[in-house]
Amino acid sequence: MTDPVSQEDLAHCQNLVRLYTRDQYLADLLLPPALRSDLTVLHAFHAAIVEAINQVTEPMAGEIRLQWWRDVIKGDRAGEAAGHPVARSLLSVIEKHGLSTQMFDAKLQAHVFELYQDPIEN
Repeated sequence: MTDPVSQEDLAHCQNLVRLYTRDQYLADLLLPPALRSDLTVLHAFHAAIVEAINQVTEPMAGEIRLQWWRDVIKGDRAGEAAGHPVARSLLSVIEKHGLSTQMFDAKLQAHVFELYQDPIEN
């Protein structure tokens, strides 16, 4: 069982959301406190993906970053995830709510299209 999200990790997640997805940050402030921290962590995961995609100039580098997140969610990089506040928090929220890791994988796959600026196929 993973530990609950620490206040330090939550503050890191809030800052990431505020910097990269300001609309989500402002929306999170309106949430009831019981929901706010877990949704902020999910939004921080999205912000981390957005940040990773925006920082790369070569699509392959972005795919490597997205693959790291896939590996973290599958549990293949537990040591690295333990040292990353968003990854650590995300794994805690996934376990707490029994969230489907397949949905996170689908989200990551959808972002691959952004790297190549290709439309998503139906």
